[in-house]
Amino acid sequence: MRPFSRRSTAQRSRLTLSSSSSQTGSIGRSASALRPFSRSFSRRRRKDVLAAYLFLAPGFALFALVILYPIARAFQISLYHWAIAPGTPSEFIGFGNYSKALHDPIFWRGLVNAGGPGKRKSWMLLRI
Repeated sequence: MRPFSRRSTAQRSRLTLSSSSSQTGSIGRSASALRPFSRSFSRRRRKDVLAAYLFLAPGFALFALVILYPIARAFQISLYHWAIAPGTPSEFIGFGNYSKALHDPIFWRGLVNAGGPGKRKSWMLLRI
């Protein structure tokens, strides 16, 4: 066997079992090498996966609370003609605000000013 072999000890033992059975005259691997992993391994694997998800759950919850909820709420508000005064009903207008913005020349001028050629050069300098 090579000194820096990547095979685990379980694989080595299977190989020795199959090689010893081939010396006795049977062809192929022995039955123990072909047997699937035991149930205890699959239970342990499930417990490990469950533990990993339980450790990740607080991070996912915090991400949803701090990042995803405000994004969803801002999108919901953008679908209304929002009344700022408390107690005043807000009118649902759907994508009307987006349509209004896309047809407004001031919106397009703002996009050009925010991401125009001069701004790109400054971002390239920051990347260096």
